[in-house]
Amino acid sequence: MERFPLEQANAEIPVLLSHLHKIGYKGDFVMEAARGEAGKELAWVRHNREFVLSQLQAAGFRFLSELMKILIIGLGSIGQRHLRNLRALLGDDVEILA
Repeated sequence: MERFPLEQANAEIPVLLSHLHKIGYKGDFVMEAARGEAGKELAWVRHNREFVLSQLQAAGFRFLSELMKILIIGLGSIGQRHLRNLRALLGDDVEILA
């Protein structure tokens, strides 16, 4: 299966974020994308994250410096993987509760 970076997607992300900013949206954002090539997942996530952050800023969102808080329910193998990936991706810029 071929994977495309978010900036090549058909989702019109800049338009969506612009409209959300115009209506004063202050909620959470959850982006889900293809996993990426085996062994290169973290680089893929970093790339997509940087794209989304740049689009949020371009749309006028200014709350990006706030500490992100994430709750992980269950620390089985997948929960532990998510925890490791979040820590590797965000370092100390995230508060994780499990």
